[in-house]
Amino acid sequence: MIIYDLSELPTHQLRALYAEIVLWRLYNEARAKGTTLQLRKLIVAEESQNYVRPGRVERPPSIGERIVNELRAYGYGCLLISPDPYQLPLHVSRDVAAVISIGYQALPEVILDVLTLYRYADIKKLVRTASRPRTYIYHDGRLHIRGIPKPYLGVIDLEASQTEEEVKPAEPSRGEVEVKAEARPEPSGGARTTSPLAQGF
Repeated sequence: MIIYDLSELPTHQLRALYAEIVLWRLYNEARAKGTTLQLRKLIVAEESQNYVRPGRVERPPSIGERIVNELRAYGYGCLLISPDPYQLPLHVSRDVAAVISIGYQALPEVILDVLTLYRYADIKKLVRTASRPRTYIYHDGRLHIRGIPKPYLGVIDLEASQTEEEVKPAEPSRGEVEVKAEARPEPSGGARTTSPLAQGF
């Protein structure tokens, strides 16, 4: 198990940049191993809305979208955790195997339509269900509604050791030419840069 803790990075931009670097490593690693029908690795992406962002249709997909769209054929599963599904690409919520949501307001629109079918059967049941905190689980074409899960009070040992990744500076290429600083030209028009007294006049 490998955990990348980005909470120590000072800015949001650095955390998003490092997350994309990690995803590119996983993407290249999966492509190098080839396709398989077995689950090789499960990627848990917390606060995924920071680096799995929706983009314009004409732009190529981001690395976060490519992880979700392409790596299942290579045995890499992905668990996206986000407080707001509308900050993720729309096709992600339609293409996943399951959705777990704590609260009615956090359901993706495509699954929210399934829940509104309750109104045709019993409008009181819909209001009673949506007005209380619930856990909504959409899996295999079915929507399951359960109570709020209780917090786990024990300690979970992930058996993961903490190490710092050493980043080596990039070596200059052979064709790189060192540019020497040129002498600063004297101003034209008879202007002096120093006082005449400093020159001994």
